[in-house]
Amino acid sequence: MNISRISIGISRAVGRSPFGPQLIGDPELGSSAGWVLGGNWNITGGILAHPAGIEGDAVYAISGLESGATYAIEIDIDAISGGVIVVELRGDTGDSEVISTPGAKSFDLIAGTNPVSFLIYAQSTTVIDISRFSDRKRNF
Repeated sequence: MNISRISIGISRAVGRSPFGPQLIGDPELGSSAGWVLGGNWNITGGILAHPAGIEGDAVYAISGLESGATYAIEIDIDAISGGVIVVELRGDTGDSEVISTPGAKSFDLIAGTNPVSFLIYAQSTTVIDISRFSDRKRNF
């Protein structure tokens, strides 16, 4: 039994959206506004990219994240080679997902204690192009 699908069905049945509002200001990455880019990360032409050379993080701080809440992440990875990335819901504790292959990815992250941001970590050898990063709170 898929609890997520049941929750979405119940939410729709009572007229409530299964998701909260988009939390990333520009999920299509047309702007670097809101992002803190370190370790060779850059945003150009709608692509969040990390070339090889220096490990580092791309961080998007969001006020109002809730401890224990579930956040639906959608990320489109156009290309990845040389390593992995880790997508993390950052706080005192946090959930994470390791990605090593290209394509459209969808997964949930559960906020730990005092969540403050979404973080994408790349190893120094990782080369990656991301064309979309979306996150929304699930309304269970």
